[in-house]
Amino acid sequence: MALSDFATPELWRKDLDARWPERLVMKRLLRGHLIERLSENPNARVLELGIGDGELLMALNESLPQLQLIAMDINQTLLDRCNELMSERNFSPICTDLSRPWSEGYENSFSAVYSLQSVHDFGGREALTSTYQEIASVLEPGGIVLNADFVVPFPQDKDDSPRRFPVETHLQILRECGFTQATVLHKEGLLGLITAKNPN
Repeated sequence: MALSDFATPELWRKDLDARWPERLVMKRLLRGHLIERLSENPNARVLELGIGDGELLMALNESLPQLQLIAMDINQTLLDRCNELMSERNFSPICTDLSRPWSEGYENSFSAVYSLQSVHDFGGREALTSTYQEIASVLEPGGIVLNADFVVPFPQDKDDSPRRFPVETHLQILRECGFTQATVLHKEGLLGLITAKNPN
């Protein structure tokens, strides 16, 4: 079901959590890994691709309030709502279509880029490769990417244009894009949490 089927973003998020309870594990691991990596750099700039209802942003802000949090999403309503939740905090919403080039002007800007269950919406393998290439360009040297997404194809996925890829495909593309230490941190149910480091 789409966001438009729900009265609030929170109800939409709760429905997603109910349909894929492994999301709860992925959110906990995402948050924990980011906090561990960024605790020595509390003023770091962090980018979320696909904002959801702002749950992860709020959790990061509670743990590391000095982080500069930026979120990109095509949905202005979600961005506006998260902007209200994050008022008077280090937060910048950016409305953009992530299925198109978006990295210009943000080169070497972020210590970490993360996403939860969003990248598959951008398209097929070409879109996944493009997304990882753009992430590489906006990460600082040594910066990390964390992507929690579907790693098991859905029945409706077409053979000639798949949207959900096994972890091995993610890891291969990350390496092709110049990342190092590409690995899967956890796989549960239909979701996998994949990370890599930008060596440049």
